[in-house]
Amino acid sequence: MASNVEDTIDHKNVIGERVHRNGYEYVRTWIISRLKSQGFSIHTNYPVLGEGRVSHIFDIVAEFAPIPGALLRIGFILIRDNINLDTVEKYIAWKSELPLDKIVIVALKEVDSEAFELAKRYGIDIVRPTEDLNIDKSIWSKERFYEEYHIEPVIGPEQALKIFYKKTNKSSILRRNKSRITHYTLIFVPLVVLDIHIAEKDIVREEVSVVKGKLVFDGLEGYAVVKEGFSIGLDEVLGKFSDFSTEAITVLKKISEEGTVAITDIEEGLGVSKEKLRTILGRLSNKSLLDIFGDMVEVRYSILSKFVDPLTIAKVKNAPIHRGAPTESKGRILLPLRTCITRFVDLVEALNGKTEKIYIVYYPFYAAIKSENGEKTSKLLILDGITLEEKNSFYKIFSNLDILEKIKEKGLIP
Repeated sequence: MASNVEDTIDHKNVIGERVHRNGYEYVRTWIISRLKSQGFSIHTNYPVLGEGRVSHIFDIVAEFAPIPGALLRIGFILIRDNINLDTVEKYIAWKSELPLDKIVIVALKEVDSEAFELAKRYGIDIVRPTEDLNIDKSIWSKERFYEEYHIEPVIGPEQALKIFYKKTNKSSILRRNKSRITHYTLIFVPLVVLDIHIAEKDIVREEVSVVKGKLVFDGLEGYAVVKEGFSIGLDEVLGKFSDFSTEAITVLKKISEEGTVAITDIEEGLGVSKEKLRTILGRLSNKSLLDIFGDMVEVRYSILSKFVDPLTIAKVKNAPIHRGAPTESKGRILLPLRTCITRFVDLVEALNGKTEKIYIVYYPFYAAIKSENGEKTSKLLILDGITLEEKNSFYKIFSNLDILEKIKEKGLIP
């Protein structure tokens, strides 16, 4: 039986904003900061809907309205691989169908000279952190301040395919099933795990207790990772935790400092309008971060009990855990981290807490594309690679067009 390394994990400490020094994170944070200083509104990991109702994900979408009724939209994509002609041709196709005024490619590695010229010809900018943005490479290219682990599935691809076949070949008396598996693959999804300490305030008893806990989010969209059956799931009801506005963080921090506070006091203390504050409080309440009692607001710490640690599940199921990110090959896909980790750290601090450790766990799923109605329609099947449960809650992030294309490109064909 493969050994499990959870008990010997020696994570590096990640405190506050030091986490942004990872190359991708640092450059993205730097760009966002500069755009905000110029008055742009920012959306991260943002889907842009184009012709034919097809959407594409951008790392950053910046919007600016110089005059009422006029909106400028710029989409930014950070590329961690070398950029060649194929890369540029892909985004030229995007540009022709998306409602964006500009597409900017940020190259974190090398750029082919022909690819650079082709992008320029079609109005796509390719910028490099050190040459064009004047970012000090000695800072952004430093070693990561979080560690990475990946969990191997408990069964191989052939066994997973048999499970998919069982789900596909179900038929009824009234209707004979005419579907088949066209592609299947192992996919590793990055999960962001934060070990935290939070100081919970009990105003009635005048006590403060320090509680240890974990926050776990998917690294693609930023949904809370919670216990679902005997494995993990995404809590869509709580929504994304990666798109917190600066105003929401400020309001939450103010409430955490007081423990319980009147809404009128927040208005006066922060200078926020009543209408805007009510909207922010509503969103925080929907995420189970606050309780609202008339004019009084209180932090809800019970949210900590919702999260589940993926490494604990792996240990219980005797799934092998390895240090580092998994390797890619035919039938093995590694999805890159896309969420802004610093926003999760901001959330912890806003809850009157401290982030002690951060690590990325690449969790294994098997995915298969099932074609139906003579290839006219298709369905995505998702299987937890550790517990072998079907994972419909992950369909929301797996159904991204780029991921589907990657499954067809790198997946196995039965």
